Amino acid sequence: MKKGILLITGFMLAFNILLVGCGNNKNDIQVTDTNDKSNFDEKEEAQMKLTETEITPNDKGNYSIIGIVDKDASVYIDSEEMEVSSTGMFATASNYTGSEEIQYTVTAKEPGKVDNIQIVTILPPILKDYSVGDSQELGGVKVTLINVEKTSDRNQFDDTNPKNVVKISYKVENNSGSEYFVTSDIDVYDANSTLGTRYPLENTTGKIPNGKNMNAEFNAGVNESGNIEIVFNLFSDASLTFHAKI
Repeated sequence: MKKGILLITGFMLAFNILLVGCGNNKNDIQVTDTNDKSNFDEKEEAQMKLTETEITPNDKGNYSIIGIVDKDASVYIDSEEMEVSSTGMFATASNYTGSEEIQYTVTAKEPGKVDNIQIVTILPPILKDYSVGDSQELGGVKVTLINVEKTSDRNQFDDTNPKNVVKISYKVENNSGSEYFVTSDIDVYDANSTLGTRYPLENTTGKIPNGKNMNAEFNAGVNESGNIEIVFNLFSDASLTFHAKI
């Protein structure tokens, strides 16, 4: 009996020694917190500040995307790379006259940093319908539509015989910084959106020095009367559009 008690006592003593050796204290257990971001290296994001991320074009549909980045950064609008100035500014201008929102992705890239990606939304513009009495300006050249009317005057040597001849009176003011030449490069579309022809009556041409203005006339032969469209082609790639009723 005494031998059995000694055997049990020895077994329990050995078991306690084993527990102490293995450690049963919570402090002996080390747990890594996978949510602790200090365990990971995070890259800094490239800097970029946009003046607007939701843009409404003006009444002609013109708008600009403007922002500032680090001077050593590269900027892309969709896939097109923008020019960045020495001060870190970038800008692009465009025109949109659609009826739905459109979006552009603007991305700033800097070496060793995470790309800064922002979305710019272009809202549908509220377009103004320019007519008689209105003025528009482009590149420092301002056009005012003074009057639009049918005329009974005809050129006896002209054989086009349009149903209607429209006399367009307008004023051109030149503040472009250089001389501007009025060429009567004007397109007139009739009520069926058919392009008319330049009618050989008094059609003004001439040079306007910077800071000066000129009153001018243009005559066009069109077929269908009603609402017509008048397009002043001021430059090779830019024009101003007016509407009138005859």
